Amino acid sequence: MIQIIADACSAARRQGLGARETHDAIQLALLARDPTLRPATARIIADQLFPVVERTMGH
Repeated sequence: MIQIIADACSAARRQGLGARETHDAIQLALLARDPTLRPATARIIADQLFPVVERTMGH
């Protein structure tokens, strides 16, 4: 899951997206990888792991 988030975060940053849009892109990536996830669950996962991934990527 961390890799999915890291990949989505990197792609969003390369496209020049801000933090909010990057967070949204992460949610979409999670939902695309696991269509059984509910949007609220993807949001919670993104809320919890996005800051961790950002710190490890140096943002």
